Amino acid sequence: MRPLGMRPARHGRLTAGAVLVLLAAGLSGCGGAGGVPSAAAPTPEATSPDGTPPTGTASAGAWHGTVSFHAVINELKDGPSPDDPTIKIHEETRADVTDEFKVGGSEPADTADFGTSLVNLTGSVANHGSTKERYVYTSDKVNALGCHYTDETGTDVTGSWTENATAQGAIRFSEDGSYTIDMVAGGDPVTGESLTPQLPKDLWETFTILAGAPADCPTALGHQAATEGPVLLWASSAKGPYDQIAGHAAGSGPGTAVDGSASFVVDAPLKTTITVTWHLVHDGALVLPHS
Repeated sequence: MRPLGMRPARHGRLTAGAVLVLLAAGLSGCGGAGGVPSAAAPTPEATSPDGTPPTGTASAGAWHGTVSFHAVINELKDGPSPDDPTIKIHEETRADVTDEFKVGGSEPADTADFGTSLVNLTGSVANHGSTKERYVYTSDKVNALGCHYTDETGTDVTGSWTENATAQGAIRFSEDGSYTIDMVAGGDPVTGESLTPQLPKDLWETFTILAGAPADCPTALGHQAATEGPVLLWASSAKGPYDQIAGHAAGSGPGTAVDGSASFVVDAPLKTTITVTWHLVHDGALVLPHS
């Protein structure tokens, strides 16, 4: 029997800490993904008071735009436990989370000589989501006094949240026009602390007497109230098969935009469907890296 309050094993469970997400995606779906660019840490001047890229970020030769991650978990298991067929299980995990990044960044000083190979991005991310995580385990028992009863233990975390945080990332180009993008959610815009919303949590153990005197039967623990963070906080923290996604950008023309979308399924460790859309605009003609 699973101890009271224990949730199903989820090795590598996602937390509110920022996890690097590498996304290589694009307009034509051809070419190979580049290496992971190192995003520069945001400075106090990197964002305006409301968390959006400052006006200076949108100067000539700069980049600015949005990257959105939408993640959905929808899992339900009912039936005997694979570890102990005498225990009936109900495991339900449903989550819907969105991260909306607004970022910008200036190109390096040597862009005119060597083209654009790496642009560090900073800005803000708006995060919102909802979750329902209910896990119930019921077993049939008989004690030494002849009391026949069912023992039900369970936990339930249900609720919704909204968060705002700083953001950083990068876009890297190769000479052939292929590119990669990475985005990382940071901390609270004011304190810099990691964000972990706490949702209501119910833990319980209840007995149903099938045969025997109540005095011969054990006493259940009843319900206990607690709080806990959601199983999936940041949609952008789930990792996927990014080496299978490639992007290619046009290399000329003023106001060149890098935009597109991609959808994929990952185990993180629960099965998660992720959809990513992006629209990053370059102010001025994009010059690809060259020797």
